[in-house]
Amino acid sequence: MADFKVGDIVQLRSGGPKMTVVEEVNHLMMGVRPSALCNWFAGSKNEQKAFPPAALILLDEEASERTE
Repeated sequence: MADFKVGDIVQLRSGGPKMTVVEEVNHLMMGVRPSALCNWFAGSKNEQKAFPPAALILLDEEASERTE
């Protein structure tokens, strides 16, 4: 997975919370494509899920901080 690296701040193309890439899953297993394992908070609950890179966009963290 060349699109994202650990520590990148990403978001689903369809919207949703900002997420942090915590692991690159590059191995192919039973036809599963590479994915980015992401963490985010839903309130105080820590959530985690793997997403295909094509479903994510890289956020410009510096620009995001200026607009919040």
